[in-house]
Amino acid sequence: MLYISDYINNLNDEGKDIKTVNAYRTILSQFINWYATSNSDLCIAKIKPIDIKDYISYLKHRLQRRQSTINKSIACLKTYFSYLIRRKLIANNPMINIKIQKQDFLS
Repeated sequence: MLYISDYINNLNDEGKDIKTVNAYRTILSQFINWYATSNSDLCIAKIKPIDIKDYISYLKHRLQRRQSTINKSIACLKTYFSYLIRRKLIANNPMINIKIQKQDFLS
């Protein structure tokens, strides 16, 4: 299970802004779709830090997303996986060493 509906409900319960909730829903959907196309086993507990790094690289190099967009995705995934850890739905957090990157203001 992916527990996305539970996570979204939790964001609503916490009183998060509707724009944030909708953005996080979209980001998670995009991540899950990417992960499903690159892995035959869609088990959220099996996602590793290398998968997250590959996804960030995909956003940056393949989709040519700006750093601010990538940072929003990182923030979303960090809160999502933290939620799964808090609820004891997964044992390891693949986002533990993934950092928000400084934006390149020259581009």
